[in-house]
Amino acid sequence: MKICVAVCSPDYYAYTPTLQCRQNCQPQYKYYANQTCIISCPVSSNLSTNLYMDNTTYSCRNKCLPTWYADNSTGYCVQTCSSTLFADNSTGLCVNKCPSTPDYYGYNKVCYFPCPKQVSPNLPLFAENVTRTCLTQCPSGGFADSFNWRCVAVCTGIQFNYFGPPPVCVSVCPSPLYG
Repeated sequence: MKICVAVCSPDYYAYTPTLQCRQNCQPQYKYYANQTCIISCPVSSNLSTNLYMDNTTYSCRNKCLPTWYADNSTGYCVQTCSSTLFADNSTGLCVNKCPSTPDYYGYNKVCYFPCPKQVSPNLPLFAENVTRTCLTQCPSGGFADSFNWRCVAVCTGIQFNYFGPPPVCVSVCPSPLYG
């Protein structure tokens, strides 16, 4: 006997176009939330309550699966964030700028702590606080501190400001300079 129900049974999804309960959602309505087949996940003005489309399970999730990141610009769970965003492991989100808590820095579309030591054998990376990125050369006015692997305004401790090029912190000034 078939009966009309307000909610489909546990292994079925409400399919609005035909007002039927189905075991699978159809291609155009391939995502589901609250046991209902939908075209896309609902979007909220409050980003903390957004649901993201998961193309592996076709479900709407408030948090993506591990190693996947929620991309607010697309509404999808992605393995690689879009070109201007960084994957933040601390939040599971694609972000414009890596967070200062925890102390993360962006490089190659991922937030790291600390920055990877080098891009190639002779090209180290330095953490830059303003942009929260890992750079091979510090911005104008900054010095590359290879003791702390950071860009600094002034070298500290036993290090000297060497204006280079490139500007770096050194423990011994290069000849013919004196410290």
